[in-house]
Amino acid sequence: MSMVHGPFDSVAGAFLDAPNPVRAGAVSARRTIALVGSMPSPVGLWLRQVAESHARERGPVCMLRLESDAVQLQLFRATGLRPPMRADASLEEMIRALAPIVTNWIVVPASGELAAIPAGATDLLLLSSTDEPAVLAAYTLLKQVAVARTEGVLRGASPPIALQMLGSALEECADAAESLAVTAREYLQLDLRFHGGIHRIAPTEPTLQKIFDYDPPRLEQVFEMIRLAESNNSSSARGERFAPRAERVRPRTSAPTDFASAHLAPTATPANTRAADQALDAAPIPFMVSDAPVFTGARGPAPVSSPRIDPMPTRASSAPRATIAPAPAVAFAVPSLAPMPSLPVRVRAVEGELPSPLTAELAGLVLLPLRAPREPSIELAIDGAGQLHVIGHARVMTALLRVRAWAIEHATILRLAHPALVSADAPMIDVVVTELREAQPMDGATVYLFTHVEMAGRHGHLVQLISV
Repeated sequence: MSMVHGPFDSVAGAFLDAPNPVRAGAVSARRTIALVGSMPSPVGLWLRQVAESHARERGPVCMLRLESDAVQLQLFRATGLRPPMRADASLEEMIRALAPIVTNWIVVPASGELAAIPAGATDLLLLSSTDEPAVLAAYTLLKQVAVARTEGVLRGASPPIALQMLGSALEECADAAESLAVTAREYLQLDLRFHGGIHRIAPTEPTLQKIFDYDPPRLEQVFEMIRLAESNNSSSARGERFAPRAERVRPRTSAPTDFASAHLAPTATPANTRAADQALDAAPIPFMVSDAPVFTGARGPAPVSSPRIDPMPTRASSAPRATIAPAPAVAFAVPSLAPMPSLPVRVRAVEGELPSPLTAELAGLVLLPLRAPREPSIELAIDGAGQLHVIGHARVMTALLRVRAWAIEHATILRLAHPALVSADAPMIDVVVTELREAQPMDGATVYLFTHVEMAGRHGHLVQLISV
């Protein structure tokens, strides 16, 4: 299976990949301490599932597992962002190299280190299964947390505690979490937040994995490494982060050449200069509207019909603010472009539902107001050439084939009901997937990858045409 290489591969990367160092420096990463209770076996694979689930929500996750004689580092959801580093790099060097791209650190302490939770932790994550002995072990860990808070071991504010249940259905996980939360609130005065459950182990491979075979550092030392790495990254990126989005150029104006113009020109007083500077600063940042193709969906690029425009704010260096001439009106319509924000907007892939109908997200297709009998989940659409399309998710592939056979059988009736339908004898099959592993080869089928994305609180879908 391979992705189609086209002019918009970089666009997909902008939506799906994690931020660059400048973006990562604007928001500090979360530092989570994972408290491991009684978990199903194998524990290492379940910890991978936990890190992968957090990476789907927040971006690249680095998990540091402190064992008795080694430290295991694993990086998740950072494909294409792995920074260059030496093969013999130390743990501190690895943390410093990964700090620009990691959005969440998950540190799994060795047993017996619970009494030394550092103040730099942003939250605690308690991991447990749903059986009765596991819930009892989780309650024992919560008692240690309560004792540590009372004795002042948690220096500073106590971080919130989340609970994630493993190895059972979501209903069982929710019931066990609610029971444990009620008990902890009543007897320990601890508030637990249910972070969801993971039913089974799915195939998960970290982007980067390395084991350091030496005595692991203490939990406080690991958090100090993370703090220093993030502070170094923030200070190095500060100059770029607060740099102007575009350089404002003050054009030079030639001095008056004759006596009359020298006396008629306004005097460059400090007030006039300040007014002109304010006018320049208030001018919108110039944008370059080029004739590059515009991303319109999975069907391919559409050229821009408007010509190239380079609006640049200009002013006379000695003219007061009231005498600045307005820009001449443009003879053709150009879409208005709002100024870019001071910091780049982060777009990340999140979990969400598929849109309904699916046809609304597929460029060039129009939904037909009918469904096949006994298959209401399968959509029928028509393209610009009058070709019939059968659209559905990959998990209902059998239903897709049944609806296609039904459409071929009733092709004449469909053409009479919809005159725009030119060909219904061989309907096209459009398969929608949310993960690449769901895609399966099928002759004549078109496969689309739907990714639910979030940007500044707004949600949408990124549609990619893939080759199977």
